[in-house]
Amino acid sequence: MRRMRKISAPTQISGRVSSRGYRWRCANEFSPTIPGLGYFPGGDGVATAELEERYPGSTFVVAEAPDSPSVKPRQRKSSPLTTPIKRLVQINCDEAGRVVRMIEDEPYYHGFMSREETEKIIKKEGEFLVRKTEVAGRHHFVITLMDQGNMKHFLIKRTSKKRLYWVNEFAFKTINDLIQYHLRNHEPLSPTGDVFLEKPCPKKEWQLNPEQIEPQVKIGEGAFGEVYKGLLQDGIWGARIPVAIKTLHSTNMTADDRIKFLQEANIMREFRHENVIRLHGVCTSKEPIMIVMELCPGGSLLSRLQDLKDQPSMVSKINYVYGAARGMAYLQTKEIIHRDIAARNCLLGENECVKISDFGLSFIGKTLREKKLKKVPLRLFLIRFRILVPAESTADAGYFFDCLADGPKIVALGSS
Repeated sequence: MRRMRKISAPTQISGRVSSRGYRWRCANEFSPTIPGLGYFPGGDGVATAELEERYPGSTFVVAEAPDSPSVKPRQRKSSPLTTPIKRLVQINCDEAGRVVRMIEDEPYYHGFMSREETEKIIKKEGEFLVRKTEVAGRHHFVITLMDQGNMKHFLIKRTSKKRLYWVNEFAFKTINDLIQYHLRNHEPLSPTGDVFLEKPCPKKEWQLNPEQIEPQVKIGEGAFGEVYKGLLQDGIWGARIPVAIKTLHSTNMTADDRIKFLQEANIMREFRHENVIRLHGVCTSKEPIMIVMELCPGGSLLSRLQDLKDQPSMVSKINYVYGAARGMAYLQTKEIIHRDIAARNCLLGENECVKISDFGLSFIGKTLREKKLKKVPLRLFLIRFRILVPAESTADAGYFFDCLADGPKIVALGSS
């Protein structure tokens, strides 16, 4: 077992001395050797190649075996020279009485998030966050920050044997130790020494904690997961309000599935209209990922229209049409093409107020060109049978006409 020695304050090791006056490192000058992702459980060359493509500034070293005394650097195809072996300094941040915090409890951790979404959140120079991503079927943590107006992404790697977290030069037992060390000591993240962590990017109001959400009764099921009726704690001291909770299956979900699931929430985030369903927030810090929305006690408009025992009056039907039209007009001002307007996707809130919902197929913009076949409603496929025909906002008008026909003679148009 390797011995650890304390480096006193006068001795500096390739960097700054910490605020506590010392660092910990292995006594063996050539230890520990840090093998890269090649010996992660289930690791393969495909995963390493994909990581290198997405994070070109990262260094990946592949060892012969975790316990092998000799380490062979990987030969890069683009250069006849071998990659130098990366040597790390292990920093021991253990303190008496220190409570180890989970990464999910840290204010800078934003959960599962795509690169595009981080660009919408980080707006100030020096702000950073830690997010989770998926590459080749494996979860990884990434530090994203703004440096000189550009977004930069640093993959947090792990050692094969001790399972330590590292980015550039120093290795730690936890991600929190890694972040705090680089913050307090102003240690660079990049090998060039010019990128630093400055201040955490705070979570937005719509980024919820798991403790705020309480699913209760299952009320439906979709392609990605289940829908529950539950309660949301509105703030620390706020009231518990009834909500609808969409959950994502925790197993057999790819990164694309997670992005598609959260895309609906990204579109709904800025909606503020009485005839459009309201988003309360999302929870991506822990599994399962959840989208929390306004609860509509009246159910779907289609179910209401098909209730032969209690048919709505003609005045109510006209109000349904009027509410749906107002909601669509609002979406047009936001340049949202819904692409699936139907009575089944219109919900009834308090006082039977119609609210447009289900934005899983929606997108932001005025025109969309389908480059390949995707999951679309049958009507959309029949109307636009040529794949490259653009979908425009006027296409929603045709869906609105179909929405009127969804119920039994809602305005004497017949049923679809």
